[in-house]
Amino acid sequence: MNPPEPRPRQDIVCYHEAGHAVAWWHYGVELQYVRVRPAADGAHPGETKTVDRPPVTGVAELENEMKCDAAGDIAQKRLFPTQRVPADRELITGWAVFPARLSNEPELAVEDTAGFLRNGQARDEGIHNEGTGAPAGPTEWLRIWREAEHLIRDELWPAVEAVAEELRGSERDFSNADVVALAEAALGGHTR
Repeated sequence: MNPPEPRPRQDIVCYHEAGHAVAWWHYGVELQYVRVRPAADGAHPGETKTVDRPPVTGVAELENEMKCDAAGDIAQKRLFPTQRVPADRELITGWAVFPARLSNEPELAVEDTAGFLRNGQARDEGIHNEGTGAPAGPTEWLRIWREAEHLIRDELWPAVEAVAEELRGSERDFSNADVVALAEAALGGHTR
């Protein structure tokens, strides 16, 4: 049996952005656009942008935001059947060292990991302020990440694949309506 063909960079970016777009759709957040373009000057070649909305508050909403932040990396990694799912320790260690990396490389502030951590910290602050004593911190963030993995890899994968394949064959921006139509068709007409 031959090893799988390596995926071109453009495919990886399409699946990454489709993961974000489908997760946002799943949680009912409207998108401005999803785009994949050739990278210029080292810029990120893909972007999924939501409509302007009020700041997210509430533990459940922040957990959904964290899942949407994680969805791109999760979808991208699912493309490689031989690549294992990151171990719990790897994820927690990566989150622990990210703030130090951020202080040395401020351009990382726009990365998905930065969004995941910001939303995780806001979630934990909300729990602290509510005084509920609910679990907080990186071990709880791990639960959220694993829920996002299940959502993207198992439940929503046909929608992610449909959006990614359409992005791969197009040079235009995709609207919220485009993502909704593709996701619903791929999931047999089921809405979120």
